[in-house]
Amino acid sequence: MPRSAADRAVSPADHVLDVVLLPSPELSAATAGQSRSLAGRMRQIGNPSHFALGSDFPAGDAAVCAPHVSLFMFVATDADLPAVLAALADVASGVPPLDAVGARYAHNPHGAPELYFERSAAWFDLQRLVVSAFEPIRRGRLREVDPAGTPLSAVLADGGPRWAARRRQLLAYGYDEITDEVDDLFHPHITLAWPERAEPRVELGPLGRADGVRVTFDRLAVCGMSAWGTCTTLVGAATTTGRCAAEHGARPGT
Repeated sequence: MPRSAADRAVSPADHVLDVVLLPSPELSAATAGQSRSLAGRMRQIGNPSHFALGSDFPAGDAAVCAPHVSLFMFVATDADLPAVLAALADVASGVPPLDAVGARYAHNPHGAPELYFERSAAWFDLQRLVVSAFEPIRRGRLREVDPAGTPLSAVLADGGPRWAARRRQLLAYGYDEITDEVDDLFHPHITLAWPERAEPRVELGPLGRADGVRVTFDRLAVCGMSAWGTCTTLVGAATTTGRCAAEHGARPGT
């Protein structure tokens, strides 16, 4: 389990990785369509999105932004990738598919529209297993920024109550969206778009009711991350059927 130690910053050779659940093809297509629609309406109100799911990442590397639910973000090097893939296969071989129900569409504090799922013990148990398997690989390394671009060094340096839970989790895990014995910060979701500014916010009513979203997640993956929490490179994926059937993808950044 995680160590409480001072985290060190990443080097240029490090990769920021995200352990995620990948949605079914049907939900992937649906959320990509919603993302494109949101991006269009966000342009119309003068607050465009930095990306659209299912489309190329705008930085010019032709990487596609994949719909996903984040479980744990961490830093690894090329030398760590065999251990990353081994941890992926180990976790996937021991967990069943996860049945999920949509809870709501809502903006996060930065104005990004997201599809949130009903929280359950299954989500918390899966995240606990993922953190136990992947956290040791980071060896104290800390991501430079969070998905919003906030420097994590600033979060750690802030001694006030605003970021106390985040600070504790960053020191313990290197990630600050975890539900554990102390803090309850894990809210499983798919981020559909990310605006340039927190305001004005796009209207979410056209998305319909989230409780009509019902999906079985049966694909655990590790992805390389780009800005705004996007997953743009598949490092590896495995089915969560109790059988160890891992597939290996590209190195992050390739």
